[in-house]
Amino acid sequence: MKSLAHLLPLLLLATAAYAAPPVHIATWGGKIAVGTDSTQISGVAQIDASGSVKGQAEFHVVVGADTTEFHVVVDCLTVVGNQAWIGGVISHSATDPGLEGQRTVWTVIDNGEPGIAVDQGSIPVPGDTRPCGTQPSLTLLPWAAGNVQVR
Repeated sequence: MKSLAHLLPLLLLATAAYAAPPVHIATWGGKIAVGTDSTQISGVAQIDASGSVKGQAEFHVVVGADTTEFHVVVDCLTVVGNQAWIGGVISHSATDPGLEGQRTVWTVIDNGEPGIAVDQGSIPVPGDTRPCGTQPSLTLLPWAAGNVQVR
């Protein structure tokens, strides 16, 4: 019995180390600006070989005098080349609790490292229920600051 007790921590460590590595991962953080309006976004999404997706995203959207902030639990990721489409459910909004539970989708494009090329992204619209797997056409805007990585 004593020898089994010593093996349990090793088995737990081996199981944790064996977790499926991501097939694709997208990370983003920065700012998209349109005139005096701006959107600050950050997050990470990954998908493993079994199709399991996990991730989180934060959005701070300023349009005129209105500010909307929300958190998304990512449940969809599609990667084609240097572009990722991400989707999920808004789990929390400090500025508009009515957004909670709504789906949204957005895209990011990794055009290289800052200073070499300008990354692009779209601004998510709460209530957009299109699945990211359909690679919906979304308005792309240049990143004013920050970086996107799609692998």
